[in-house]
Amino acid sequence: MAVESTPRWGRGIQVLELEGGRIKLTEEPTISVQSSQDIPDKFSDKAHKKAYYRYYLRNAYVKPSKVESPGDWLLDLKVPAIEKLLPAHLCERPLDFFSDRSIDLRTAQKCLELHVAKGLVASQDKGLQLKRFRACRGGVIALNWLLIHYDDADLSDNTGFLKPLIHCLVAEKPTDLIWHWLKVEHIPTALSTQPWKERVAWRSAVLRFLVESQVYWDQDDKGINLALETLSHAWSIRFADESRRGDMVLPKTLTSVWVMKQLLLKGASATADPNLYDDFIFTLRFWIKDPVNREHAVSKMMLRHPSKASAQPTLDFLRHYCAKDPRPSFLCDLFNSWAGYGYLVNCAQWLNEAGDTAAACWVLDVARAEMPEYFSMRARFNDTDARPLLGAAVRPLQDLPPVGSERWDRRKAYIDSGGLK
Repeated sequence: MAVESTPRWGRGIQVLELEGGRIKLTEEPTISVQSSQDIPDKFSDKAHKKAYYRYYLRNAYVKPSKVESPGDWLLDLKVPAIEKLLPAHLCERPLDFFSDRSIDLRTAQKCLELHVAKGLVASQDKGLQLKRFRACRGGVIALNWLLIHYDDADLSDNTGFLKPLIHCLVAEKPTDLIWHWLKVEHIPTALSTQPWKERVAWRSAVLRFLVESQVYWDQDDKGINLALETLSHAWSIRFADESRRGDMVLPKTLTSVWVMKQLLLKGASATADPNLYDDFIFTLRFWIKDPVNREHAVSKMMLRHPSKASAQPTLDFLRHYCAKDPRPSFLCDLFNSWAGYGYLVNCAQWLNEAGDTAAACWVLDVARAEMPEYFSMRARFNDTDARPLLGAAVRPLQDLPPVGSERWDRRKAYIDSGGLK
């Protein structure tokens, strides 16, 4: 006799459907309901509706997004592994490489990574690490070497070298050198035959690594303010030929995305300066071109504002765009994602904690109407290891489309920190 692989739940007992009859088991189930009709997927009374509100306002869990913290890449630096890739004399004194006249960015990257890794092995205390870096001045030495061989350096294809370089320079404190370098009109000749995006990609990487290093090395847990100041300064720079998409362009979108993730998903908004936070919100208009996406981003930022947090922008966003016919494609995609689930749960819970229970329940009513697969009583009863509906994706992730550029793939390994989740 064939047995169904998935057991069904009966009232107070577990039953297995067999061909020709049913066999009752004595084991009590963890959750028991009579049948699928008894699951209050549609509210049959006020008690069910009250239970729905209570669950999503108090107990619903929004799975944290996987966002790297500043300096997480340092955990991958292992001295023995790097030394296997270098000659013996460079294993002892990795900075000696930069007295060479040849240009080899891959070896230069490994030498700087070994220099950084040895500092981590010597001490986990950031104060002692800073003293070591400032004594050795490895970042300044490496930058001087790079400028000597500048025309032969394909920086956009070797962003792995830029990451430890900027890490060392920020530790050594000559950040003015980084800004001067970013504003130099001349780009490496090695990049002159590449498409426009490739010619300027290295500047985007330098700015991105600069703000991460500033947050990492800050000793007062307020490094996010240094990052916000840096990004604000970057937005204020105007190059003469920027409107003609010349090479004197400083792309800032990648850095802005990274900062936004730290503010919203890593709790950095709690220590952010309110004025700098407002300045960052103002810059959203420059890099989020879709107006619906931009309003959504502003509403999320306001939920985490360090001095005037508010859910009103979220309520305005929902009321305005849910009434649209046809609805914007961004809203349709949002209501079909776990990002949308987290957005609505966070808003409802914030309103409830602020004492506006009526508005919180309204948000949950919208959630239930627009995202029944995510917001339902059925999901609570069926939340098992076999079919998790809360806190994990219901449907398998689609295969990402292949990227058509090997250069882009290599750079992505060092820069990309993923989409807003």
